[in-house]
Amino acid sequence: MEQIIYEQPLNELVRVSLRLEHIFRQLNSLITQPDSPQITRLIIRLMTDAINILNRPDYKTKLSKEFERYISVLSKLHADPNVNQEALDATLTQLKHYKNYLISIQGKIAQNLRTDEFLTGIRQSLSIPGGDSCIDNPSYTHWLNQPIEMHKIQINSWLEKLTETFNAVTLLLDIIRKSSNTNERIAEKGFYHEALDAQSPCQLIRVALPKDMMLYPEISAGRHRITIRFIVPNITAHPQQTNENVTFALTKCVI
Repeated sequence: MEQIIYEQPLNELVRVSLRLEHIFRQLNSLITQPDSPQITRLIIRLMTDAINILNRPDYKTKLSKEFERYISVLSKLHADPNVNQEALDATLTQLKHYKNYLISIQGKIAQNLRTDEFLTGIRQSLSIPGGDSCIDNPSYTHWLNQPIEMHKIQINSWLEKLTETFNAVTLLLDIIRKSSNTNERIAEKGFYHEALDAQSPCQLIRVALPKDMMLYPEISAGRHRITIRFIVPNITAHPQQTNENVTFALTKCVI
């Protein structure tokens, strides 16, 4: 049965990382599409969104510290005979690589893209609704009307500067999602509440529902508790919580 998985981060590092992953997935999908000026516009807009998110001065520090913590936590598993040691060593090698990569960056992540004058002009234009027209940025309009092959070369050059960051974020979220315990739960009359162990750092809450179920969850989560309300979709009026009991899969990712 096909499912929709809804995710709720429990800290700002994971929240920002999920937003970046959302952008990266769209970029990976678009760069495989047939070339067109419309596709190029979408790629540039997504890429500038990623750069703007990475403009946070604390993200690099938080990410490298989290990798350091994961190295410490996972290294202890060497003493567990039930753990695949080869896979563990591979993960630790990746963590150390990306931690060192982040530490080596001068300034913020993607600083070399922030200082690209042409790309900076595009980012400034895109901060204005409809600002990517010839009214606000004629140089961008001129570039968009050049051969598609020129676009591909330049876009690939920009994206290469984000590849290591993309991979680091993917590794972070992959480890978090795999450090999970999934259980079936019942929300009575569409409401579910559960206390969390504040001593065990839960990173992410995941709620899975059958794709054909006409409900979606509204998740509120903090260090001490999670609350979930299951809502009946309604695009013409204010959506309401269901009065029916709802069986769902709950995953708490703790590492």
